[in-house]
Amino acid sequence: MGFTIVQESLHFPLSVLDPAMNLSDVVLVLLLAARIHGTDEAVRASAKSCVKKLPRSKRDLIYNVINSRSPMELIALLAENLDD
Repeated sequence: MGFTIVQESLHFPLSVLDPAMNLSDVVLVLLLAARIHGTDEAVRASAKSCVKKLPRSKRDLIYNVINSRSPMELIALLAENLDD
């Protein structure tokens, strides 16, 4: 008895494959890093890995997170002020 491996081809919309992110994507990443890891270092590292994927005009907030003494507190303030 043999097994046949079928390779499925995945088709993603172009926006999924695009390395550019928007500010909402990055905020979600930072909120998840804060929730999952719970450390300033994890939030700062996540911000650093995402900042270059944003358009230059949207990077100011993320640089504030990177340079903050307490990125966790800054993200908490950001989360409190999100629109419903």
